[in-house]
Amino acid sequence: MGTVPFKARDAQSTDRASQVLSVNLPPNPINAYGASKLAGERIGKMFADRYGMSFIAFRIGVCLREHGNRFGPWIPFGRWGQEMWVSDRDLRNAFERAVEDDKIGFGVFNRVSNNEGSRWDLTDLQRDLGYQPLDGTRHSVGPVGKAKTAAAYFRDDFVPALLSRKDLVSINRRSCRR
Repeated sequence: MGTVPFKARDAQSTDRASQVLSVNLPPNPINAYGASKLAGERIGKMFADRYGMSFIAFRIGVCLREHGNRFGPWIPFGRWGQEMWVSDRDLRNAFERAVEDDKIGFGVFNRVSNNEGSRWDLTDLQRDLGYQPLDGTRHSVGPVGKAKTAAAYFRDDFVPALLSRKDLVSINRRSCRR
């Protein structure tokens, strides 16, 4: 049987301010969403144990559609969110490893990129799936990095969004006619 990859973000509590977040810590969901993800992991374990299916769950950090999932100041949750960022490439490569794996009956793995300051433990992912993240970031960028990020946001997101607003376009056309 094939592996069933499963996204289980928020199954781990984020209130453990100084702990390394290992998948071996007792789960402590902080909301109904996290509890449902934990339930999904437990159901996967039942299928793995009872029916011999391979089930791999990923506790995925921050992955955003907006901004092309590029790292930047728009990532929610401040520094904590930036430490949890996962690149598209790292996420895709981990899913590929999980689908191709034929040794793991059941596994739960944290899935973030190799970000400076991240407390998410990737040891099990590296050991069991042989996966090392290819991407990572430093959350403490200097003024030049901040300016580049702001310029890219302005160019790629703010201006196109502003230009797509029909109400502003019609106001500008009326202003030009006077």
